[in-house]
Amino acid sequence: MQQLGLHALLSLFIYFVTTALAFQAIKCLDLSKLFKIKKIFEEQILDIFLALGLGYLVGQFFIAFMDYSLTLTNLFNN
Repeated sequence: MQQLGLHALLSLFIYFVTTALAFQAIKCLDLSKLFKIKKIFEEQILDIFLALGLGYLVGQFFIAFMDYSLTLTNLFNN
């Protein structure tokens, strides 16, 4: 049961880190070229949603990789 709590804590940490890194990467993009009218608030909301989506996808990749590598040890224990 303690291992499950540790996994949840590590997953949350991975999601926060990957979302922060995605937000930093998306800030470098010039998304104002996508909008005809300069709407700064909408651009900022789009940045946040893109960062959340990209952070989730990258975090999900790392968590799945971690899970698969932990269950792979069961193959060699027998």
